[in-house]
Amino acid sequence: MTFQVHGTFEGLPSGSQVIQYRLVGAEKWRKLLVPADHGPRYTTVLETLDWDDETPRPRCRSR
Repeated sequence: MTFQVHGTFEGLPSGSQVIQYRLVGAEKWRKLLVPADHGPRYTTVLETLDWDDETPRPRCRSR
């Protein structure tokens, strides 16, 4: 099974932004580069997760 984790950010200052985030239970912090022309709300896919039938833990696949 594959599914995507989406993030929506509001109230970001104008200009490009770098946002650090981490999914609950994950050890690694990731960076998201928000473009300068993002507007008042920016939505993106943060992660795509694959779940094996045999393994109960998700494997993260970074975008």
